[in-house]
Amino acid sequence: LKDLELILELYKPDYLVSIITSYPSGDELGAFMQKMKNMCSNEQVILSGYQIINQPDAIPEEFIVFKEIESLIEFVDTHSAKPFSGINANGNGNGNGNGI
Repeated sequence: LKDLELILELYKPDYLVSIITSYPSGDELGAFMQKMKNMCSNEQVILSGYQIINQPDAIPEEFIVFKEIESLIEFVDTHSAKPFSGINANGNGNGNGNGI
């Protein structure tokens, strides 16, 4: 979470998007999410990933959760000046969008 704190301070983002497939050992996911909530008081937190989907009770209700990557991409596309759907697996635009 130290890296997250630095990113929030430097970039002051409107959104924080994270795919969480595991969490630090020794930390309960709920405690980890609470720390993230406390750090992200001005940012909308958007989550997905195995741990998030399988432990919904640990996620603060203020956070947005996506169970499918397609829904996450659609959300980003509708909230971004540069749609994500134009990016392929290599990070190159494929003509379907403006890229990121």
